[in-house]
Amino acid sequence: MSYLQTIPRGEAPKPDFELLKPHLEAGHQLILLKPLSEEPLEPLWSDPFESSPLTVEGVRDHMAKGGNVGVSIDYGMQVIDVDTRGVPEGASPIRQLEDSVGVNLSRGPLVLNGGCGQHFYFKHPTFLHIEDSSPEFPGVKPRRGNGALTNGSLFIQRSLPEFPALNFRRYMVLASGSVHPITKEHCFCEILQDNLADAPLIPRELLVRIIKKPRYSGFYDLL
Repeated sequence: MSYLQTIPRGEAPKPDFELLKPHLEAGHQLILLKPLSEEPLEPLWSDPFESSPLTVEGVRDHMAKGGNVGVSIDYGMQVIDVDTRGVPEGASPIRQLEDSVGVNLSRGPLVLNGGCGQHFYFKHPTFLHIEDSSPEFPGVKPRRGNGALTNGSLFIQRSLPEFPALNFRRYMVLASGSVHPITKEHCFCEILQDNLADAPLIPRELLVRIIKKPRYSGFYDLL
């Protein structure tokens, strides 16, 4: 896994629609962002009744005018955001996490985040089945049968204290082809790791580490 960095530039380039294509091929929900920003153009972008529907040509025109594009992290998606700023030379936060959980996390789709980070794409179960006897969820007694289904994304932590450079993103990340607002460099897919539609299922060894453990006992309803 390489991590190419370009020479810092004084003037930011325009977003590159060609670099966005892996997201289009994966069918990702895209969000129009302001130029050199991660701020949505429409404040109510997540509301299908308030936001304007996007077309491929509309996204192309938006990028041609300098606008960035984000990826909505939908149900069933998980993105590990690795901030490489301030990391000692030779250190790799994602490999430290791999060593901790004992599984490989860095072979799936990867977007390099404008010279200062990495976005690793995964799928996670749209619904988590919480067993009554599961040791990961002590004290939780599902109401229906032997278990209960609940939307998995509601239980994902944003970070782990022992890995401060890692963030488990919930809502949105910059898309490949956008320009990072700090470094003024393009985000782009890593070579041979650009099939975003083929994101692997997040390993169970990591999933049980990042799920928020319920802090109460008793019954609960489906969300």
